[in-house]
Amino acid sequence: MIDTDHYVNRSDMSTSLDLTADMVNEAREKLVLHWNYRGLSEIPEAVRHVGAQVQEIYLKWNELKSLPIWLADFASVTNLYLYGNKIERLPDTLGLMTKLTVLDLSANRLEELPDCLGSLEALRSLLLNQNYIASLPTSMSKLRNLEYLCLSGNQLVVLPEWLGSLPNLAELFADNNNLREIPNRLTLSTSLDTLSVCSNKLSHLPLNGFASSPQIRFDSNSRLNYLSLPVFCQLVSKLRQSPSQGNTIAYGYAKKNLLIKTIFVRNPTNASVINNAVMENFHEEIEYDLFEMKRSLLRAYQMPPDAANVGPQLAREAA
Repeated sequence: MIDTDHYVNRSDMSTSLDLTADMVNEAREKLVLHWNYRGLSEIPEAVRHVGAQVQEIYLKWNELKSLPIWLADFASVTNLYLYGNKIERLPDTLGLMTKLTVLDLSANRLEELPDCLGSLEALRSLLLNQNYIASLPTSMSKLRNLEYLCLSGNQLVVLPEWLGSLPNLAELFADNNNLREIPNRLTLSTSLDTLSVCSNKLSHLPLNGFASSPQIRFDSNSRLNYLSLPVFCQLVSKLRQSPSQGNTIAYGYAKKNLLIKTIFVRNPTNASVINNAVMENFHEEIEYDLFEMKRSLLRAYQMPPDAANVGPQLAREAA
């Protein structure tokens, strides 16, 4: 009787050896390694000592559950893409890959991040979306060159205050988490250009306006029940500067005691209070649904709860 399993195993072994040989040759000869969609459950150690010149590694959509501790031997790598694997833990030696400028760990199974990420001081883009991350290590506050950070689709309840101290952070995406507020220090960032916090549990945006006047996306926060006047004025200003965005600040509010669903704006001139809600007056027609605003904020702007109008000077000061 023929042992078919024996031949299948030999065939699989031969295929694996051929794949390893191909990867060794590629690592020896190329600057960019395209190892996507290869069904890899591990990176063959045979490539360890032959890729000193490699600058970019693509390992998307494989079956990796971990990274080898010797991966840092690829000392020249600047871009590492690991999207769509099954990685549950990162080795501490990842921090030795100090030339990394782009690190993509999206769509894996990470629950926590190691402190060694703070050693990647050249990092400019870090993608961590679609994992199970609940917090960020304080060591990441050392990423002084970080420009792009994607945290969407995790389990974050709060964002750390130190994000506002990263001097080059321009784009921050934290959609589809459990965020209840945005760190106040983020309003002090002078580099922030885009902030996206859609589909969270925000009840408010920061009271103060943003120093850099970024584009803010906050659709589908069903618990949102007020916007401060400075932030609202900045949002309106952004609409005027970006006609392609249309005339809508945000969509998707359905909370029973929250009246606002969408806000449409045209030609903002000065601010006014309508039924205790801070809105904008317009030369042309305005379309909106009212929204609630906490009395503490009205006091912050020296606005009585039954106020009907706010003078143009107050609007200018708040903006």
